[in-house]
Amino acid sequence: RENISSVPLEQMDVRRTFSLAAMEGKIANIVEEISETDKVSEGILKDLVSGGTISVERKHQDAFQMTFTAKLTFATNNLPHIK
Repeated sequence: RENISSVPLEQMDVRRTFSLAAMEGKIANIVEEISETDKVSEGILKDLVSGGTISVERKHQDAFQMTFTAKLTFATNNLPHIK
């Protein structure tokens, strides 16, 4: 499980990138259940699925550029609304 992260869709926010840092160097991001959310922006989702690079922060550290490598897998009963 050291190559897998578990960052929920609702925590993928470009204004608060602390949770995205957990995906650094991972091959998969697997979330067993996501709640209904409308907080995911289209831009961050495009960066995630296309392997884009964004500025990510860790608490009490400087921001750094991270290229996403993890494949995203989410289990849900209802499709999320993306804005």
